[in-house]
Amino acid sequence: MSIIQHVCTKLIKGAIAAWAVVSPPAVYAQGGGATIEMPGPLSLPSASGLNLATGDLAEFIVAIINAALGLLGIVVIILFLYNAFKYMTAGGNSGQVQEAQSGMVNTVIGLLIIAGAWVVSNFLLDLVTP
Repeated sequence: MSIIQHVCTKLIKGAIAAWAVVSPPAVYAQGGGATIEMPGPLSLPSASGLNLATGDLAEFIVAIINAALGLLGIVVIILFLYNAFKYMTAGGNSGQVQEAQSGMVNTVIGLLIIAGAWVVSNFLLDLVTP
């Protein structure tokens, strides 16, 4: 395992561990109708308070989609930093420079796709909810 792979593995594991520590879901052992409260875009309504007649299912699905897109955004940032690190440590090797540049371009394209998916999901939520 090269030094770059080792450093990137450590960064990814550290990011996952930090996310797990910073945003743990609240656990309710008793009571009904409780809402799972998570910081940021990962706030999800509870299944016990789900009322299909009022459109809560659509909001629940969009909340899950937004959470998934938020996690994908974190992955994009990590991939971009990995490719930037590869670019900085290429040492003038044109093959490695080209590979790192194409990786950065691909991550930016992925970020644009994720942003488009977020716009579409929120637009559909506005159409579905009264």
